[in-house]
Amino acid sequence: MLPQMSRVTRALLAATLLVVACTAIAQPYPSRPVSIIVPYAPGGETDVIARIMAARLTEDWKRTVLVENRAGGGTVIGTTDAANAKPDGYTLLLASFGFVTNRLLLANLPYDPASLTPLTLVATAPNLLYVHPSLPAPNLKAFIQLAKSRPGQLLFASPGYASSPHISAELLASMAGYTFTHVPYKGTSPALTDLLGGQVHALMGVMSVMPNVHSGKLRALAVASERRTSQAPEVPTMLEAGGPNFTSASWFGFFVQAKTPPEIAQKIYTDLRTLAATPEIRNRIMGIGLDPTALSKEEFAVFLKAENEKWGAIIRTRNIKLEQ
Repeated sequence: MLPQMSRVTRALLAATLLVVACTAIAQPYPSRPVSIIVPYAPGGETDVIARIMAARLTEDWKRTVLVENRAGGGTVIGTTDAANAKPDGYTLLLASFGFVTNRLLLANLPYDPASLTPLTLVATAPNLLYVHPSLPAPNLKAFIQLAKSRPGQLLFASPGYASSPHISAELLASMAGYTFTHVPYKGTSPALTDLLGGQVHALMGVMSVMPNVHSGKLRALAVASERRTSQAPEVPTMLEAGGPNFTSASWFGFFVQAKTPPEIAQKIYTDLRTLAATPEIRNRIMGIGLDPTALSKEEFAVFLKAENEKWGAIIRTRNIKLEQ
């Protein structure tokens, strides 16, 4: 009798476990908190966007969505954590320019970029060419002529070697046919401080620098986009201002582990893209000086491929490298 009862017990236990397993599988996503990894320190545009999106996702999903800042290594630390996360959809990555350039600048990345799948691009920030008003260059054409007449003498500030503003400045110089001296700083704030003080001549920067133009402390010569930005419609494009057809922008997009179940990845993508297109989120993104967007997965993949080709070419031509 005991052996028979044992078999019955085992059968009941197996059935119970099966029910529990099926129930777990059937639970709608998300059934627990979700993390958004930001591979930058708190306070920057990437962090702010993540917190804007996390707050609304928390409301929509009825689950807490946390923002985890994992800065360091030029975004490598946070990106590695996201790439190595369990592929269950509970860890997202909000990445920017460094996602493309790190694979071009670093010989041995500790993660495989292919282990992260692009979902949607939510915002862009075209770079503008800012100069100190003491520079005898009232417009872009005059700036290029001045730079050509003073080979290597104009000082271009940047928030760091191989940063987006640095590489963008290299590309503009290459296309326009002049040379300059690069002055890297440890962040945008000290670079901007020296530009305002006249210690350097120029800086490729985003819209957050524009208040200094409105106050007369700086001059914005052109925006590196195909169309004028709604944030500063008075600033001409590079092409309109007599320069090369030069485009350069910071961007902000979501990624998920590539092996995430397709149905979960699709839900995350659909919800993120829908949310990014709402007037509320668009207005909040514009409020921090960025241009809102909501690219599809396919469009985002094409965008990343184009970014890789554009910046790869200038990084190789200018022999820009980072030490590991």
